[in-house]
Amino acid sequence: MEGLALSSNIIAVLSLAGKLLAAGYQYGSSSAQFPPELRHLVQEVTALSGTLHAVKMLIDDPIVNTRTANGSSGDPIKTMGEPVEQCRKLMEEMSRDLQRYNVTSRKRGDWSLCRPLKEKVTKEWCERLERHKSLFEVALSVDEVSLAREIRNDLEDIKATQLLNTQDENRAVHSAMQNRIRDWLSVADPQINHLAARKLCQRGTGRWFTERKEFQDWIKADKSFLWLYGIR
Repeated sequence: MEGLALSSNIIAVLSLAGKLLAAGYQYGSSSAQFPPELRHLVQEVTALSGTLHAVKMLIDDPIVNTRTANGSSGDPIKTMGEPVEQCRKLMEEMSRDLQRYNVTSRKRGDWSLCRPLKEKVTKEWCERLERHKSLFEVALSVDEVSLAREIRNDLEDIKATQLLNTQDENRAVHSAMQNRIRDWLSVADPQINHLAARKLCQRGTGRWFTERKEFQDWIKADKSFLWLYGIR
């Protein structure tokens, strides 16, 4: 909502700037020679309008709104809100002062009737417009630096995460390799083979051996001792 309000305020300032430019060109075109003070004022309003267009594009950028919602340190909406409001007030003041001069004087191009405005107020207006423009330009530069810093920080976070993932993968591969080597080097455990064979054992398994005549003769003989692993 703050971004929308600021964008609307910028549009109002740009509209006032357009009216000021139209009035300035009307004064200048109706006179024999475009007064240098007025030319300077028109140039300052034009330059400020261009900068404000850049500010509005920044404010309307979805990425900026996302950064603002996330509490980014370089929040252009909070930074530019008050300067835009002050700029709008200046534009309104300039419009009111220019409207004081009647239509007849403007049609005659009698800029001499605006002598106090030309010598005193116009210079002040130009200086204030220049200050506003410079402030907005600095704010735009700061936002670019802030955005670049955030991008750099994001890249560093991504690289750190990728490094951690790579280290975890390497540790997992190394651990699996160690387990395979350890299993290969370890002493054979007959219990494992016994249990595996026991699962395959069926009723009557091995009777062909124990019922053979050779086995019966051997088991009845003296010193018929034999050590082996088998299934009971």
